[in-house]
Amino acid sequence: MGKRQTSADKLYQYNISKRLTFYSNFNLNFNLNAFNLQLSTFNFQFSIPLMLYNLFALIYIFGPFIGLCFVFKKVGIAPWKALIPIYNIVLWIKICGKNWKWYIYFLIPAINIFTFLMLVVETAKVFGRHGFWEQTLAVIMPFAYIPYLGLSKLEYQDPATHPAVKYSQAREWLDAIVFALVAAVIIRGNCFEFYKIPSSSMEKSLLVGDYLMVSKMAYGPRSVITPLSFPLVHNVMPFSKGECESYLPWIKLPYHRFPGTSHVKRFDATVFNYPDGDTVCTAFQSNASYHDLVREFGRETVHSDRQRFGKVVVRPLDKRENFIKRCIGLPGETLEIKHQQVFINGNAIENPADLEFTYAIRMKESMADFVNSLVRMGTVLDDVEMAKMQKDASFFHSIGISNEDCNMIGIYQYAFMNDSQIAAIERNVNFLDLEPMEYTHADSSRLVRVKIMSTLDGRSVIDTLRGTFKALGIPDKEFELMFETYTLPLTSQTKAKLESSGMVAEIMPLSAMQGYSGLQLFPHAAGYSWSVDNYGPVTIPAKGKTIALTADNLPIYRRAIEFFENNTLETRDGKIIINGKETTEYTFKMDYYWMMGDNRHNSADSRFWGFVPEDHIVGRASMVVFSRDQDSRKTRWNRLFKRKL
Repeated sequence: MGKRQTSADKLYQYNISKRLTFYSNFNLNFNLNAFNLQLSTFNFQFSIPLMLYNLFALIYIFGPFIGLCFVFKKVGIAPWKALIPIYNIVLWIKICGKNWKWYIYFLIPAINIFTFLMLVVETAKVFGRHGFWEQTLAVIMPFAYIPYLGLSKLEYQDPATHPAVKYSQAREWLDAIVFALVAAVIIRGNCFEFYKIPSSSMEKSLLVGDYLMVSKMAYGPRSVITPLSFPLVHNVMPFSKGECESYLPWIKLPYHRFPGTSHVKRFDATVFNYPDGDTVCTAFQSNASYHDLVREFGRETVHSDRQRFGKVVVRPLDKRENFIKRCIGLPGETLEIKHQQVFINGNAIENPADLEFTYAIRMKESMADFVNSLVRMGTVLDDVEMAKMQKDASFFHSIGISNEDCNMIGIYQYAFMNDSQIAAIERNVNFLDLEPMEYTHADSSRLVRVKIMSTLDGRSVIDTLRGTFKALGIPDKEFELMFETYTLPLTSQTKAKLESSGMVAEIMPLSAMQGYSGLQLFPHAAGYSWSVDNYGPVTIPAKGKTIALTADNLPIYRRAIEFFENNTLETRDGKIIINGKETTEYTFKMDYYWMMGDNRHNSADSRFWGFVPEDHIVGRASMVVFSRDQDSRKTRWNRLFKRKL
């Protein structure tokens, strides 16, 4: 087995920070433990929180129109007309004295929400209610305010005969701010929200600099869980360096999801709350999992060393970081990865069109060739290695490889070794960490990723490493080439460009063998010798599905049972005890999903932190609304309004 890597190494090798930043999150979320009330007469079961949520939704939607019945009666319009869809809006606009443009506004998605709230305010005005706080209440609680107007003794003031009341400029600004905040809460929490792609974990399907519209209605809007939150901010206050939370955890409401237009499907680009983000170290946020840090350094160290790890914060579900990945595995399916190919229930699935894997690349021009060319030109450079790397990076960029991807070209070193040489280093050399790949040469020597784990200065490390290779019989040429091998994520199209360029000597796929990943992959337990390219099989939990529990598979399902579904779980004398009762099986209460990035070797996804519960799902990425190339700073016009993600 390879040496266990530190958390910094995990960031270094797999770029664990795949956080999805976004501008504001106003989900209306509620999460009490649902319990059932059985009506024995009809043998029906109703979830009381579900009933309350749906009742609230019905009141919020239909309350204003029930109130319009009383308003219409005051105005002299038959009350029943307030219950006729479309016609009631026409009459409502008319009694508020608004023109035909308002009819158009009601036909435009999202704009119609603003228009509805504006019409509520206009209704208050025609009844002579011009106070700031009263109109604010009308916007926040239209389901109660409109009935109040209809049932009160206030008289209707026809806009055609009564002059409009003029407000001060300060008052107009206050009205606009309140109105915008309330509308933003409703739209962003229930309809859609805009997100920016900050990293390359989904390339080349979603690019760094893409701005996405994420539909909350696709899977159904999730009700708010943490209502005491600062507006327009997700989980930390601006300019606080991640140290000040933007919410108060005093009230936590139960999870509930309203009906949506669809459900999570395979290959959906899905936004969700980071499942491993329930606890974070503020020095890392989601760049490194708190649970990984605890496994690496111990709980006491992580909690006590604030200078190194920052403050330890426990976050409610809706305040965990937002990630975006592609849904690969659905509830109840069995997933396995063999030689980078994903299999579902034993069948290979179609790969995304712009799927990326990482390759090791050796150029035709060696370092010696580059130095000779400099000598012939009479050029003297302080850092020849950096100059060679910059030259090659410029070539990579010219064929469409981004600067972010080019930044990792010199991170790793590679060498070819036979199995006995690999075993000897694993046994006897403690300053090297090896990750053997499946790629081999004709002489059966295997490509190995070599990581130097030493605090010695550069020259001492090089001399020691050269001596080690020589003692093991590894050719000196292989030692030299080790530092001339680049690492790049490539799509099949970009790989073909490299192969036809005439600049590359060898392109080697990096498919990691099993047995060298330590505990960094889910389920982070001994006995699972999986790798990112050879993983599983694992059965994804489904709501209502019963899975037999054993000592072998318990690590896979323990977090879902214990944390996501709020059970107590312990093992005692080889027995599994859930909620105080011995058991050999468990029936799941929620559906779970398996998410993976399209940039398979540069994505922290379910291979690292496991299943995504249904209550963590936020929405589906439905469209690129804007895109800006982070290298050239130019707008990518060809990506605007792209819907196939």
